[in-house]
Amino acid sequence: MRCQRCHGFMISDHFMDTLNVSGEMNFKGWRCLNCGDIIDPVIVRHHQVEASAPAKSRRRWWGVALMPSCIPVCRDAGGEIRGPDSV
Repeated sequence: MRCQRCHGFMISDHFMDTLNVSGEMNFKGWRCLNCGDIIDPVIVRHHQVEASAPAKSRRRWWGVALMPSCIPVCRDAGGEIRGPDSV
């Protein structure tokens, strides 16, 4: 098996996760001898779900602050908005 990150040689390895709250502490996976990348059943499952889901736009517009306008705008005595081109 070849590593997806560096294309190095991967070996089967036995891992122990002491922080896993699901009760599954020991698991088998693959580890790259060159870069140390680890592939386990959870990672494989995540990649399968990610590949089957439709692609989403990576653009996010929430919380984006727009630049303030460079054109001065003011209100006249009647509350009407006046720009620089209004007489």
